Amino acid sequence: METLDKGFKEKGYNGLGGTDPRTPSAKGIAQASQESVNELNGLMHTSVMVQERISNVVEGVGFDRFADIGEKVAGELQLSNEKIEDYTKATSEVLGDIKREGLNMKR
Repeated sequence: METLDKGFKEKGYNGLGGTDPRTPSAKGIAQASQESVNELNGLMHTSVMVQERISNVVEGVGFDRFADIGEKVAGELQLSNEKIEDYTKATSEVLGDIKREGLNMKR
């Protein structure tokens, strides 16, 4: 036991039964008020409830349905991206015409 205690002390630990003059916070032991603990417990409970509800929704809808929704959204995003590219190209062409030919303003 003495060898083990000596090894702890060499590594900077208090050992197996010695006294340490440091305060708990200096040792890295934090203190929290009961109100803080209650708040954290409430947040954890809420988080668990939300995760449970999400899990129930996923189970209710089914993974295949989520995959279908994902593919549909990806397709719609692709169409939107193509529309944006077309609009950008058309705008670039109009601006190129204005730069080359000038801007004709009518009254």
